[in-house]
Amino acid sequence: MKNNGTRYDQEFKKMIVELYNTTDHTFKSLESEYGVTSATIQRWVKSMTPMSPENSGSMTPHELAELKKEMARMREENENLKKGYGHISEKVSTSSIFETANILASNYNIKSICSALGLPRSTFYRVQKPRFSKRIVENKILKEHITRIYMESEGRYGSPKIREKMKTEQILPAIPSIKRIKRLMKQLGIFPITIKKFKPYKSQSTTEDLPNLLKRDFNATKPNEKWVADITYIHTLKDGWCYLASILDLYTHKVVGYSFGQKMDKNLVINALDKAMLRQRKPENVILHTDRGSQYLSTEYIVKTDDYKCRRSYSAKGNPYDNAVIESFHAILKKEEVYRKVYCNFSEAQKSLFKYIEGWYNKRRIHGSIFYMTPNEFEGLAV
Repeated sequence: MKNNGTRYDQEFKKMIVELYNTTDHTFKSLESEYGVTSATIQRWVKSMTPMSPENSGSMTPHELAELKKEMARMREENENLKKGYGHISEKVSTSSIFETANILASNYNIKSICSALGLPRSTFYRVQKPRFSKRIVENKILKEHITRIYMESEGRYGSPKIREKMKTEQILPAIPSIKRIKRLMKQLGIFPITIKKFKPYKSQSTTEDLPNLLKRDFNATKPNEKWVADITYIHTLKDGWCYLASILDLYTHKVVGYSFGQKMDKNLVINALDKAMLRQRKPENVILHTDRGSQYLSTEYIVKTDDYKCRRSYSAKGNPYDNAVIESFHAILKKEEVYRKVYCNFSEAQKSLFKYIEGWYNKRRIHGSIFYMTPNEFEGLAV
């Protein structure tokens, strides 16, 4: 993968190194998952991982001798069983042999079973393989791919998005209908996560002392033209409530910046903005829309947005309709990720959110509003 010049903050680098050190991820799998080259990840791991002596995994001569002795014993037992079966097999009916082979087939290799029972494999397959109609064969193939795509999305995709993935992968010459996929999913007993529609409330206040540049126009003509931001709550058992500040681009639907912390203060939203500007290379004249939370009205936040030449925009007081897109993203995040897990502490929640946003939402989750592409793919086309 060629380096696209993307810049990463220190928190992103530390999280990638932690995933490499604490999970079964390889450099290649991390490259595929998060879009960072293997060479770059190796350099990060080398610079951040303390040196430690290697543990010897070799066997002692005594252990090796014991292992050889055990293998010899098992080989002798196997030969004795084969000889014993040869004497009694003449008294066993063919149907009993097939029945035994069927029982063992779910746990053992067919070749080994047929060899042990003295049964030709061709005979076994000829008797066992029933004839299926073309429709049944197609449904079987479809069910396998539906299950795979469903599991890859961790249960987040329903029939429309599964169909789009099949269409992209060109699994069959004729793409099945949504109804057929839905019917097969029902037969498999799998269902997508249901996301309740966001139901905002409207305040009676008509205060207009802050500008609303967005005016509920959630359409954009290019990346980095309009950003929306908000804060949501994430609960952990040990550290209590923690807070996620997110910034989303209305053109690509990409989460361009986010910050997770244990305090809901001005530093949380400023940190998210710094990350967004670093990742998007400091675009100017971005409309940055938020609600009227104290964090977004703080002097430090206002100074920071002025430094970045952002055009601040605010929702009407108590009216979440004005910021519905970022509210919707947080609802999706909680339904697809947060509500499905129990986080023990801040660190566990932080790692989970990193994997969801960086590894799933931006990189792999397709969106109907951007022609069933991922945010990263759609942004790449614009660039």
